[in-house]
Amino acid sequence: PATLIINEQAVGVVGLRFKGNAGTLQRCVSGSRLVCAKLSMKLRFDEYDPERRFYGLKRLNFNSMLSDPSQLRERLAYKMFREMGVTAPQATHARLVVNGEALGVFSLVEEVDGRFTDQHFDAGDGNLYKEQWPNTDSAEALGGRLETNEETADHSGMIELYQQLSAAAPEELAGLVERYTEVESLLAYFAVDRAIKNWDGVASFYCRGRGACRNHNYYLYQH
Repeated sequence: PATLIINEQAVGVVGLRFKGNAGTLQRCVSGSRLVCAKLSMKLRFDEYDPERRFYGLKRLNFNSMLSDPSQLRERLAYKMFREMGVTAPQATHARLVVNGEALGVFSLVEEVDGRFTDQHFDAGDGNLYKEQWPNTDSAEALGGRLETNEETADHSGMIELYQQLSAAAPEELAGLVERYTEVESLLAYFAVDRAIKNWDGVASFYCRGRGACRNHNYYLYQH
């Protein structure tokens, strides 16, 4: 729990935790000692009060930008996506102070959640999946990746896509992409993704052991 103040405006008690995994968190910890100047953090306005919002937001992400000497890449990348017509979070810079200690400048990024889909998609109450490639017909596995509709989701669309892809001949794949995706949006996404050399997104697969390859840090939205 943390008592939050933004630009001298008291918000109340919110949830605050460190954010990240092997790339941005584990490398910053040596035993019980922190070895990085700053750690990424995630803030939840509704952690202790389900009705608490800040200008409609439930969550915010503070990214440390430790691998970015320019401190600009993330903000510029999201701007490029939006200018190409790709739905992407808003991003800016913020100074973060915890218990009186100035932690420096962070990349402040909007959370992709149900509020986000409501804002950007007509009837935005579809299923939002985080890091779920269409490679399973397990409703349980799909449910574990949901960011919306956790209690009521119908996974039949994703299961059908997986089954169609699994059974398709190579010459049929392009037709399936056209059937199940908005092709123009998809091509715009990949144009920016490749232009900025994004190494941590839908097009970057990492392999651990035989056949265990997966991509990371992306969302799929089912209209």
